Amino acid sequence: MENKKQKYTLILWGVGLLIFVLNLGAMGVDIMETRNFITVREMLESGDWLHPTMNGELRLAKPPLPTWITVIFASIFGMKSLFFLRLPAALMSVWILFSLNSLVKRLTANPLLAMLTAVSLGGMLYVFLLGRRGTWDIYTHSFLLAAIVQFVSLLQSEKPLWRGIWGGLLVGLSFLSKGPVALYAVFLPFLIAYLVYYRHTFAKSKIVALSLFALVGILVGSSWFVYINFVWQDETQQVLGKEIQNWHSYNVRPWYYYLKDYPVHSGLWAAVLAMGLLTKYTFNKSTEKSAFKFFLLWTVLSVVLLSLIPEKKIRYLLPTFLPATFLVGSYFYYLIKNFDTTAKKLDKIVFKIHWGIFALGNLAVPIAVFLVFYRKEVVGIYTVLVVSLLVLILSWFLVQSLHKNKRHFLLYNLLGLLVIAILFVIPHTDRMANKDFHSVAEIQSMKECEGLPCYATEETRIELVWFAGRQIKGVQNVNNLQPPYLLFTDKPPQEYIQGKNIKLIGFYDHNKKPKGHKYHRQSLKKYVSIIQRK
Repeated sequence: MENKKQKYTLILWGVGLLIFVLNLGAMGVDIMETRNFITVREMLESGDWLHPTMNGELRLAKPPLPTWITVIFASIFGMKSLFFLRLPAALMSVWILFSLNSLVKRLTANPLLAMLTAVSLGGMLYVFLLGRRGTWDIYTHSFLLAAIVQFVSLLQSEKPLWRGIWGGLLVGLSFLSKGPVALYAVFLPFLIAYLVYYRHTFAKSKIVALSLFALVGILVGSSWFVYINFVWQDETQQVLGKEIQNWHSYNVRPWYYYLKDYPVHSGLWAAVLAMGLLTKYTFNKSTEKSAFKFFLLWTVLSVVLLSLIPEKKIRYLLPTFLPATFLVGSYFYYLIKNFDTTAKKLDKIVFKIHWGIFALGNLAVPIAVFLVFYRKEVVGIYTVLVVSLLVLILSWFLVQSLHKNKRHFLLYNLLGLLVIAILFVIPHTDRMANKDFHSVAEIQSMKECEGLPCYATEETRIELVWFAGRQIKGVQNVNNLQPPYLLFTDKPPQEYIQGKNIKLIGFYDHNKKPKGHKYHRQSLKKYVSIIQRK
């Protein structure tokens, strides 16, 4: 048993590091990351950890804990490496695998099922994508899932007080990462489902520990909000009002927005998840029916609660996949442990349908690399050949999964496809769109631009603030500014300023999408000039 425990732990570490850490700096920075990393940079430069800013303005909408953690890494490794700026979030993603593993073991006492569920979570599309970026979502859900593990342990333990304190601390840290998001989308549906299926674990002897859990969570979680409301009461109320308004007026979607194609957003596991959610097939094959019903109800409640909020984005579904993954893990457990001895004709048909879907995925990868990347001269023929060779190796695993006692090779094949995407697809996605792309980041290496304040005459996207490596202040009348300074303009600088010595540094187009695309923005195109005394 001890050897299996060590084996499963090594598998989780291996899968976690491959999926979330391998080639971590390869992806381009998206708009969510630019906001977060700008706040990190300005906190690091100012040394002020209590007044987070973004482009020089207070940023109170987001709690500061993930920023503080990332600042620690940035202070050691610097701001130039995307790998190290993203590493804290990636490690939180690895932690969430271990937390889910612990939770399933607590509820089922089945280490193999727990490991398969945790490994499957790493393959969930939005866990995979957000876990590899410097976004704060993964922090709040990682802390909260770890708190849930402590909550369940508290109810199972004969000495629950420390579990209550530690669990409450984790709840507070979740709140300090992104406010009440995880409490609403993860803990509330969990608690309702837990009360339905495991209410017998609650006892009077746990009241003190549960009270500590709640009290510590409230004290830690509210600390930052009490502080900012005391120091910046007016600003805090404005931010709170704007956030509440956004729930009802920003990115509003119909109530069924998440329901119409929910399994599809799980990525590789779409067919398996759909089978677990929409049919009784996986439930009937499961050896842990109470746990299956619990995780299924948790998933449904989480999706429903998120559907009640008018503001909707697909990435908000991330917390729903934490419980939903159990349905996927249960199917793989059935394949590995029971399929070869109990499978009937229908079971074999279902397995071959899934096998065929995965085989099509293998076939599609090298074809897609050839058509999307090679024909557009993004990669060379050697990359196409390497990808084809790796897919050929993965296909061997896929064929082996047809044989008795080798059904788990199906999982190896799917994880292998993720690794191929990490190594050969993700690094090239930013290179394939706009041929006129010219990054403003080059001004960071120009000595003549060092130390100069920076101004912009029109709207300046936050991405440019990140890549320019400095704050960019909006200004209406440039003639009132004292040279020397850097100026960002939509038109040639001579149309804005007279009587000064103007040195054009360059014209920069930071659009990743080509002209004519709906995400091509004029505000990402700028002339950059040094304005000197005449």
